[in-house]
Amino acid sequence: MEQIKKYLVVEDTPVQAIMLRRALIQAGFDVVTVKNGIEALNVLKTHTFSLVISDVNMPLMNGFELLSCN
Repeated sequence: MEQIKKYLVVEDTPVQAIMLRRALIQAGFDVVTVKNGIEALNVLKTHTFSLVISDVNMPLMNGFELLSCN
């Protein structure tokens, strides 16, 4: 049985988030989208992802700050 990969997209620009989400879903991935690093950390506490795709410039917590969190 083939397992569907689950991806987390962290993107604060709605158009970018929608485009990336659509492309990944069309490629067969399960996608969760959040708007900033703080939301991403909250989701990562309760879910496991194969890949996290993050914007760098975001409000509240940017992509570099997100990467530095354990």
